[in-house]
Amino acid sequence: MLSHRLCILALSIPAILAQNFNFTLPVAPSTLNLSASAIDISWNRGIDPYTEADLAFTGPGFSYPLVKNLSISTNHYTWDPYNVSQALQQGKTQLNDATIYQFQAMMHNANTTAGATVVSGEYSVDGYPYLSSAEAGAVRPSWAGLGMAALGMMMAAAMSC
Repeated sequence: MLSHRLCILALSIPAILAQNFNFTLPVAPSTLNLSASAIDISWNRGIDPYTEADLAFTGPGFSYPLVKNLSISTNHYTWDPYNVSQALQQGKTQLNDATIYQFQAMMHNANTTAGATVVSGEYSVDGYPYLSSAEAGAVRPSWAGLGMAALGMMMAAAMSC
């Protein structure tokens, strides 16, 4: 029985220590623009015992790695969401405009993957062509798509004159 309690305690120590680490940017809840050239991610390390982190962007059914083995002491990472957005678009992945997306830090020491995981607050997304409304369930086209559709209608009307 004592060994069982020690095992539970040993498993909970990384989670307790990781509570010192917390994301500070982007402020949650807020909207992440997936068509932006950069999104700043920052955190407070606290007294966390780990030296490195693997960062990921997560949502329902997916997790995209952003960077591996990043020194936690930098307290900052600038993410260009282009590659993640393009990968999601290739599969025509529908994203919801609800506040359900997070950043994840998988903290560990050098040359190991054992450690603790911390997630940020939740965010909504924008600037993505396959965005559906949480309320209506309908796909909301991007502004660029609406502009191209309007231009096409104007050109068709001009050609018919």
